[in-house]
Amino acid sequence: MYLYLLLNTNLPMLAKTITVYHGTSKQDAESILKKGFNRSKGDDHWLGDGVYFFTESATCPQPQEKAEEWAIASAWDNGSYKYTEGAVLMVEVEIPTEDSRFYLDLNTPNGIALFNIIRDRFQKFSFATAKRGFKPKEMFKDGTIINWGRNLLKFDFSLISGDFYVKNKLERIKFFNCRIPNSTFLVVFDTALIKSTKLIKTIPNIDKL
Repeated sequence: MYLYLLLNTNLPMLAKTITVYHGTSKQDAESILKKGFNRSKGDDHWLGDGVYFFTESATCPQPQEKAEEWAIASAWDNGSYKYTEGAVLMVEVEIPTEDSRFYLDLNTPNGIALFNIIRDRFQKFSFATAKRGFKPKEMFKDGTIINWGRNLLKFDFSLISGDFYVKNKLERIKFFNCRIPNSTFLVVFDTALIKSTKLIKTIPNIDKL
């Protein structure tokens, strides 16, 4: 009954466009500018299969800086064993409505309530069918839950946002961990909502940073 009420709340249409940031390698940035974004896929991602952006919030007041840190931290090339050039893209994303059926904001009461409903159903299904428990490397199931909810339960929201702790290059090297979030992701599942993409910064000589 609560799910019915949650999904049938009459919310006003609040169409808007927001500016978000994407950190990546210079090579990938050039490909994105030519061909568009590809969704990151795999249950190990924070919030499922989508395109990830840093967005402004109380947790993340400087999203461009976070995108730069991500570009530096993730620019490692396993083939050459060195860091490549990084880049930051500024992106305009359209949010036609803040209805939870369309945009699942995990920093709102409705958003977290809907996520908890999906998580509870996932647990009941998994615990009833799994022959074993989850492996330690599978300890974070958030991305799996989001993918499961969208694909199997047909909660076909097009956007999701949530807070996480994202490590910079030095924190990765030093194995520094923290539970209090420092970043907010906006994840886009429907790439038609991405209205413009602009290269605003390149980061050379990452190997020396």
